[in-house]
Amino acid sequence: MKEYTRREYYRDLNGAFLYSSRMRAILGSVEIRRGDLLSMTTEIGMAMKYVNNMEYREVYAERGRLLASLALSSYVPFGKAGLEYAKKKLGIENFAEYQYRSALSNGKIDRVFLNDEEKAELKEIFYRFYDDKVKDDFAGVVLTFIRAAIARYELKYSDWLSLVAANTLADEEVEKSGIIDLTKHIPKVPEAELDDEKRFYIDAVLDRWKTGEVFDFDLSDEEYARLMHGELEGIIISDPERLAEADCKIELKWTSLVAEAVATEVVRYRSVKDIDEKLCRGCLIRSDEGSDVALIRFKRCTAARLYLGLYHLEYDSRILGDLADGDLFNLIIKDATIYEPLYAYDKFILTDKVTGRRIGAQGKEYSSTHNSKSSLMKVYKPHLPSNVTEADIDALGEEDWKRGVKYIHARFEGDIE
Repeated sequence: MKEYTRREYYRDLNGAFLYSSRMRAILGSVEIRRGDLLSMTTEIGMAMKYVNNMEYREVYAERGRLLASLALSSYVPFGKAGLEYAKKKLGIENFAEYQYRSALSNGKIDRVFLNDEEKAELKEIFYRFYDDKVKDDFAGVVLTFIRAAIARYELKYSDWLSLVAANTLADEEVEKSGIIDLTKHIPKVPEAELDDEKRFYIDAVLDRWKTGEVFDFDLSDEEYARLMHGELEGIIISDPERLAEADCKIELKWTSLVAEAVATEVVRYRSVKDIDEKLCRGCLIRSDEGSDVALIRFKRCTAARLYLGLYHLEYDSRILGDLADGDLFNLIIKDATIYEPLYAYDKFILTDKVTGRRIGAQGKEYSSTHNSKSSLMKVYKPHLPSNVTEADIDALGEEDWKRGVKYIHARFEGDIE
């Protein structure tokens, strides 16, 4: 089994993103001189494959297109004049932060999740959007393509976007200084004079991409188990900007799964220390002790389900033994409440908790859930290697069977590098 590479990850991510109804609607509804933002992001993705610097080809073209699409989902037309109007209209001083959070929320609604590195890059794009000079890092490269695309569309010039951006990136001064000067090769778009028609259009754009806050949190194994067992009903977060409110959406992620929830109540405190200890027991704490906090009570709306990537499980090589390509084996997992979506995966990754070795596996025929030993043993293949011993099965208690035991008839597909 070949590794699910970063390139494939971004291809799948971007593919799902581009066909998502909300994001397509947002990008397709903002008109520019020769089309709309959706066509612009498509051209940016194509152009990034042709830059001279190999580092930014192929894999990074997909990632760049994704970041450009998210950045443009919170784009305000008519340059700095449009931006200043939008800031006054919404009464927001730090508008770059507001755009960043809105872009994340727009993406999350359509199941686009970024890692910490990507979030930092997206934020950098918003904070440096109108700077003439940017760092020669990935965020700076993506911003170079965005600015070149805006200039091309607004000014109706015919040079290939890839040529303009590549010339900017290939400038000798970029390599020497580590700074990209966007003024050297990208034509400046004149500032627009705002009239009533343009203001009305900006109002419509703001209304279109504005969403409620969507909070997402990564869970540990133990936290995810609490969630699936109904023992987790709230989360405590730092909220100095008072962004949390009833009905806001919450995404709770573990390995390659996400469970959706909606806030039913939001109560604010000066610090975590001010919250009764009993209230904290049923909550995750994602807050510093000294900050203003919000206790969000939530109701889980969905069971955890696949969003991206491959499912990760653990095994013990001292029990399962050595496997050759194509070998069949028994995979038995306690607590089917947690692993309930596993049937949706035709492939998954097993990590040896002793050595750290990662192997690829595939559910050959089926997976099934059992609430008694007699039921499990009807499908168990005693002649095949197993990740647990029969003594382990005998040791399962009433609570284990109540929560379910999952059985998978699996096939080994090689090491994951």
